[in-house]
Amino acid sequence: MVSRADLARHPHWRAAFAGERKDHRYYEIVEDTVRQGFDYRYFVIKDDSGTVRAIQPCFFLDQDLLQGLGRQAAALVERVRRLWPRFMRMRTLMVGCVAGEGHLDHAGDSSRGSHARLLAADVARHARDLKAHLIVLKEFP
Repeated sequence: MVSRADLARHPHWRAAFAGERKDHRYYEIVEDTVRQGFDYRYFVIKDDSGTVRAIQPCFFLDQDLLQGLGRQAAALVERVRRLWPRFMRMRTLMVGCVAGEGHLDHAGDSSRGSHARLLAADVARHARDLKAHLIVLKEFP
């Protein structure tokens, strides 16, 4: 998993999502404009020989599990959070795009299924390493 700055070393990024309406430039614009507490990252999916086959955008957020509470309950929660700041918040790894549906990069080849398997093999380990307790595949068709 890498940051967007690290993607500069991956020539594959320029071809990412070439077969989709929204190519790699869309993900760059989203990251530059939709901040709101999202931590943007990218899976660099490699085959057994180490060749980059796909790049998959993802992001982390701290999900507030009590977001929709009424005013009185929210005030009580805020008092608890003064002592325990992470109370009822869950770090979440969202695979896909912050704005809109998600797609698997296949950069012009037909290996979408193998890319999904490679991603699935790695996503849980990264989530665990980065203390995300929930993994969401966001709006994949």
